[in-house]
Amino acid sequence: MVVEKSDLTVSTFHGKGSMEGTRAYIQMLSEVVQIFPEEGKRSSLVDLSDFHGTPLRAQLSLGRWMLQHRGQLEKVAVVGARAWERKIAKAIMKISRFKRLEFFVDQASARAWLGV
Repeated sequence: MVVEKSDLTVSTFHGKGSMEGTRAYIQMLSEVVQIFPEEGKRSSLVDLSDFHGTPLRAQLSLGRWMLQHRGQLEKVAVVGARAWERKIAKAIMKISRFKRLEFFVDQASARAWLGV
């Protein structure tokens, strides 16, 4: 994870997903939120282009974290998610009433939507 600016984090994932990796990522996100606590000011770009095998439980854990911190999230742009990952993420976002998540094919489009 890279904090490019105080209001933007960029996360790029490689390899196979796991619950251990998800817990570590959630811990990093929590630390970033503590460092930059402004409500509604944080946007995130998540690149999954080289990532595969995300456990459903991991997506649910991340969705729960986003629900708990949705007041601190402005927008989330996801690059390279597979069709089933998009479906699960959309369902989780609908349940959590988080409407500022979009999916993109490339980082340039995602960055344009984020305004960075």
